[in-house]
Amino acid sequence: MKTIALRFGEHFAPECGTIEAHRAVIEQYGYVWYGKLDAPVSSEVISEICDNENPKILLINSGKADRYWAHVVEISKDAPGENIFQNIIVVKLLTLKPGLR
Repeated sequence: MKTIALRFGEHFAPECGTIEAHRAVIEQYGYVWYGKLDAPVSSEVISEICDNENPKILLINSGKADRYWAHVVEISKDAPGENIFQNIIVVKLLTLKPGLR
């Protein structure tokens, strides 16, 4: 199974932290967007992720040991508003569990 690992930092996070802030957005809207900077994810990798029975990505807290799985609803190359990202990933953080499994 291929996946995408996205790093996130707490530099600009609200006081509650990035993960809790994303959970609150999901609770309110049902989803959250993640943007990936740098090189775009290949169409092949996107297809492999989305074709999985349980598509997910790995979120890594930059500089820390925290790891979270986020369940993917959709991966799109179109973003709302100004598109500064290479890929937009729509996820539901349904079973955010620390660890790599």
